[in-house]
Amino acid sequence: MKRILYFMPDLSLENNAGNKTRVISLLKYFKQRNFKVDYFGVKGWIRWQDGDDERMLQTGLVDRVFVGLGKPPKSQFFHRLLYKIPEYFKRKYYGIDNAAIKNMSTFYLCKQFNKVLKENKYDYIIVNYSWWANIIRYKKFQNGARTIIDTQDLLSAYEYHTQRKRMGRIFEEEMKRISLYDEVWAVSVEEQYVFSQFLDNYIRLVPNIPLSTMDMYNESSDSPKKYDIIYVASDNNWNKESAKWFFSEVYPLLPASFNICIIGRINDHIQEEYPNVTKIRFVESLGNAYASSRISICPMLGGTGVKLKVIEAMSFGLPVVCTLRGIDGLPNKINNGCLVSDDAQIFADNIVRLLNNKVLYKEQSTQGYDIYKTYYNPVVRYKQLDEIFGVNANFPVN
Repeated sequence: MKRILYFMPDLSLENNAGNKTRVISLLKYFKQRNFKVDYFGVKGWIRWQDGDDERMLQTGLVDRVFVGLGKPPKSQFFHRLLYKIPEYFKRKYYGIDNAAIKNMSTFYLCKQFNKVLKENKYDYIIVNYSWWANIIRYKKFQNGARTIIDTQDLLSAYEYHTQRKRMGRIFEEEMKRISLYDEVWAVSVEEQYVFSQFLDNYIRLVPNIPLSTMDMYNESSDSPKKYDIIYVASDNNWNKESAKWFFSEVYPLLPASFNICIIGRINDHIQEEYPNVTKIRFVESLGNAYASSRISICPMLGGTGVKLKVIEAMSFGLPVVCTLRGIDGLPNKINNGCLVSDDAQIFADNIVRLLNNKVLYKEQSTQGYDIYKTYYNPVVRYKQLDEIFGVNANFPVN
C-alpha cells in the first residue's frame, strides 16, 4: 500500500478555484487506488476557519490531517520570542530575507513538518507551489521517500507581474527551489518546456482532471439551454482584472438579448447589476451549469498554467471564446474549440458568430470535445497517474 504525505497550505476542500480542483481530483485518485494519504496544511493560510481540518477528514479523501503553524500564536509570548530569535539569524545566514520569491516555509514550520516525517514512513512526499518548496530542505528526514513538487503555476510570471522585481533573480530563485525535488510536475506544455530546459530533475506534464465532468457530453442533445454564455471565475487578481475588462469593453458590444451566467467568487467584485446577467457565487454542480449553457467565455488578461474553466467547457461540448491567455497550456493552439482574440470588438463578434452560426458552433464544439477526450478525460489522466505511482491493476474511474 502506497503512503503519501501531501502538503498544501490551504486546509479547505471547497471546490471554488482551479488549484483546489487539482488537489481534490488528485485526492480522489489516491482514494480510489487505496493509498494512505496524510494531509499537511497551514493554519491561518488564506481563508482558514476553525474546524476545517475536521471537515477535511469527513470528506473521506484523507486518512489524517496535520496542521502546521508558520509561527507561534501571539498569545504564546515566550514561545513567539524564542521563535523569532533563531528564525531571524537562520534567515540571515541562508539569505532567505533577500530571496526574490517570498519563502513561506519558516524554520518553525519546517520543524513541525520534519516531526511528521520522523514519526512516519512515506513512499511519496508531494508539495504544492514553489512558495513552499523549502519545506523539504532537510533531506535526512525523508527516509527514502520520493519527493514531488506540483508546481501548479510558473510562479516567476506571477511574481514578476505583481512584485515588479527583476525577472532574472525571480526565475533563478524558482529554479533553485524546484531543483530540490526528485520530480517536477507541470500542468501546461509551456511550463514543461521551460522546466526541462533549466532543470535536471525528472520533469512530467501532469494535466488537470476536470471534476465537473465524466464524459457527460451528448452530441445529439438538442435540449433547450437556460444561458447563452457561462463565465466561471474565482476572485484572484487576474480574474478581477479580466472581469473588469469584459464588462467595460466587451459587454456593451453584445446584444441585450444574450443571457449570461457568472459563477464563482468573482461575483463579489462585479458591483454593477446587469439586466441579462445572473450571478451565482457557488453551485454544488458546475456540470449542471455547463450543461445548461451554450458557450463559455474566458477573458483572461494574465496568469499562467492551464485555465481549467476552458477544459471543463470543452468536456461538455461548449465552444469557448477567450483571449490569448485562455489557450495557455493547451496542446493545440489552433483547431481546439476556442475562438481567440485580445481585441474587445473581435471578442464580442466571436460570441455573436458562435451563437448565430450553427455550422461554426458544431465545428468548434467537436474540436474542443476531441481535445478533452484525448488529453484531459479522467480515464486518460488516471492511466498516467497509475504509471507514475506504479499501479498495475485495472480500477474503475468514478
